[in-house]
Amino acid sequence: MLLSLGLTVTLILMIAFAHLELRSALCGITLSNGVEVLVSPEVYAEIVYQYGTYTSSDYWNRWDQAVLKVLRLTRPNECRYLALTLGQSTRAKARSREFVHA
Repeated sequence: MLLSLGLTVTLILMIAFAHLELRSALCGITLSNGVEVLVSPEVYAEIVYQYGTYTSSDYWNRWDQAVLKVLRLTRPNECRYLALTLGQSTRAKARSREFVHA
């Protein structure tokens, strides 16, 4: 009896922990080309902040640039892939930065 009660409580706690982790880790954002990206709430807040700092009148361009800027620091490989799906080249930007800092 005590063993089954302990297993039940453990199972409930494991499910609650998994639910909490999934809920806190998943904020979906969509780029202008329809690609969806899952980010944490903190990264989402930073993207929204960066979006507000841009002055371009094109909503989607501002949003895409804010997403790429934030993801460039946290997830560089994913940022390169997203830039390619948007038709942008990250190599030219990286090379220009190398020459400036060299």
